[in-house]
Amino acid sequence: MTLRLAGSTSGYTEIDCPSVGGNNTLVLPTGNGTSGQVLQTNGSGTLSWGNASSNAPCFQAVMGTGQSISSNVYTKIAFNLEDFDVGGCYNTANFRFTPNVAGIYCISSSVGIITPGAVCSTLTAITFNGTTTRENWSTVANISNTYTNHASALLRFNGSSDYVEIYGYQNSGVTCTAASGVYSWFEAFFVRPTP
Repeated sequence: MTLRLAGSTSGYTEIDCPSVGGNNTLVLPTGNGTSGQVLQTNGSGTLSWGNASSNAPCFQAVMGTGQSISSNVYTKIAFNLEDFDVGGCYNTANFRFTPNVAGIYCISSSVGIITPGAVCSTLTAITFNGTTTRENWSTVANISNTYTNHASALLRFNGSSDYVEIYGYQNSGVTCTAASGVYSWFEAFFVRPTP
């Protein structure tokens, strides 16, 4: 069956039902939404206006100053300066990203650790709800230098309580420094809705 709406002077707009239509009721929203919004469903036939995925949460943050990293201790990295934070989901007080839109997100971080001139290992770890989900190790040479480790992951967030944090680690035997500036950063962006 076809519903045809005629234009006031010419032409028409037509809505068709599939040949095997089933029983569906769609309830339109009462308003027109705002510019750039899309029509979405709650899965039960009620339609509403919402933001397209391009407006979903994303952020990038860096360290304002270097941070002490004790030997043989996983240390949460204090990315306390936001370059941007679409959606306001990154917290510069507890250094957590807690997106308020459910879906798949790309998480990426690099931590640069200034080593003291001893053979040791350094790492960057991504933790999801307090549990390490990805980490990248490096064994560094017997020279003083800044060594960076990059870690990334695609993670599914529930859009309410799931969060992610970044930790650094080194085992030189002395306290080292996580370097600020171009060496250490934390970012995430929405990829797609949860399948």
